[in-house]
Amino acid sequence: MQQSAKFSRLRAATAMFNQSLFISHKNFYFALMETLIFLSAMVLLNVVFGDGNRFITMGLHPFWIIVLLVTLQYGPKEALVAALLSSFFLLVGNLPEQNLTETMYGYLLRVTFLPFLWIVTALVLGGLRSRQMVEKQHLMERLSNSEEANNATVKAYNSLKQAKERLELRLAEEKRSVLTVYNIAKSLEILDPADALTEVSKLVKAAFNARQFSLYRCDGEGLRLEVAQGWETPNAYVSQFNPASALARNILEKKCVLSIINEEDELLLDGQGILAGPIFDVKTGKIFGMLKIEDIAFMDMGIRTHETFRIVCEWIGHVYANVERYQSMHNRSIQIQPSRNQEVKLMPAGDMPPYPILVPVSIAV
Repeated sequence: MQQSAKFSRLRAATAMFNQSLFISHKNFYFALMETLIFLSAMVLLNVVFGDGNRFITMGLHPFWIIVLLVTLQYGPKEALVAALLSSFFLLVGNLPEQNLTETMYGYLLRVTFLPFLWIVTALVLGGLRSRQMVEKQHLMERLSNSEEANNATVKAYNSLKQAKERLELRLAEEKRSVLTVYNIAKSLEILDPADALTEVSKLVKAAFNARQFSLYRCDGEGLRLEVAQGWETPNAYVSQFNPASALARNILEKKCVLSIINEEDELLLDGQGILAGPIFDVKTGKIFGMLKIEDIAFMDMGIRTHETFRIVCEWIGHVYANVERYQSMHNRSIQIQPSRNQEVKLMPAGDMPPYPILVPVSIAV
């Protein structure tokens, strides 16, 4: 990771150096062209409209214009070239005559004084300009880095804000679903089988927001489809699992909750669903069937889905156990209830045992 970061920084520095080198060559070319054009134009004007001495006798020479402009605009290197070109255009073929009373050193000083001033000006002011340009470049880099950091902070803030909003929405949905499941679970004390299936379907929808799910009943031939919700066609999934199948063995014998998240469970499900679990009575261990979810939204498949699915299966098993106990008690009460053609008669007092006995007597009609 550190080597990768170093390589990226080195590559960025190389790219910046190449870009600055290209800009430097480009500026040098522009400065050279501007200087040549300006000097040529001034010499031509002097030849056409003046005496042709290239303004050598003027106190403030016009060539100062291009020297100062190039110095302030580009830097010391371009300014030095402008000063040398100005000296060349001024002196080549235009050397003044030496006075009789003028020494050689005085003559050289008079001839080279103006080019010397141009060169010194180019070096001094050009150096200041170069320092200013370097500081400006550093400031621009810092500004660019600050803008990038600011943009990264804004993006991170927006991403965090969106994640927070999604989390709040998800928590609100889970809270609503948990409350709905709790309210439905409280009302699951149902004794009618048809009403029990309706309430169980509501419970599964509220708990998992499942688009497709099914309930299987355990009979002598394995697991048989009892309720199917959301299936596109009646034969979209298997309607009966024989006891020898791998899925039925894990549900009926091992009482395992199968989830597609687990690779082994995915092989057992074999494309028949996402979640599958046994419906059984926790107290007696009796298995009533299987709950299977075939289609559920990705966002609804959370960390606690597996545990919630197990609890819902236990709730459904509790409902089935209550319905079965109620039907069993109802059938027994019907069997021991006296029929309409029987009456209860008390035995004579002398024949009464130490405790009263009810004897059914048939009534002739």
